Amino acid sequence: MTSGEDSAVVTWLLAVAMDIGFGDPPNRWHPVAWMGRMLAGWERRVTTQKAVGRFLHGTLACGTGLLIWSFAAWLWEVGARYLPVLPCILLQALALKMTFSVRGLFRAAQEIRQLLTVGDLAAARYRVGYHLVSRPTQNLDGPHVVSAVIESVAENACDGWLAPAFYYAVGGLP
Repeated sequence: MTSGEDSAVVTWLLAVAMDIGFGDPPNRWHPVAWMGRMLAGWERRVTTQKAVGRFLHGTLACGTGLLIWSFAAWLWEVGARYLPVLPCILLQALALKMTFSVRGLFRAAQEIRQLLTVGDLAAARYRVGYHLVSRPTQNLDGPHVVSAVIESVAENACDGWLAPAFYYAVGGLP
């Protein structure tokens, strides 16, 4: 392993430790929440109900967002390189940490498990819908709530943890 690969591994491990130790910052400081607000603002401006127009508008919004956030990540990465090694790794890890939320996912699953353990199915249904799924949950029975948790944790482990690790290994922050 080269020293660049060593620092990437250290950066990744530090990002994971930051997530497990501190979790996510409040939404007002979280870049993913900023992205969501940006896309929601674009969506509010859609004036057409035609499928082609909505598709083109969505494509433009996603493409613009991708360019903006990739450029911001590239600037962050390049700027950090001008710092000494430790601050550089810390800044890289902080930015990388924002791409996943292992702690939040684990806490959501644990909260729902605890609600089911004490027999509060209504609260478990609500929390599954609040934390993990976007489908209606009010009619789910206990096994379906458990299934929703397992499916969501598996999907989020792939999309929200393995994918950022892979893309960070392949191309760095951007």
